[in-house]
Amino acid sequence: MVKLTVMFASSYTVPYFTFLLPLLLMFSLKSVGQNRAKAINALTNEKSTDHMRVLQSTWNKVNRERDKF
Repeated sequence: MVKLTVMFASSYTVPYFTFLLPLLLMFSLKSVGQNRAKAINALTNEKSTDHMRVLQSTWNKVNRERDKF
């Protein structure tokens, strides 16, 4: 009886996992890709903001020096 139960269970779980595993992998890879894109955008924006802040401070220094004369 136990052997029959194991065969019965495996006859349903194998096709189920054959469908479920690729589906889970697809969604997880999609999620990882989206999170990676968000992280890249955030880092790029942060770097851009820091760069603009440095440029702005340099420009302000130049203007202050120019205004002294």
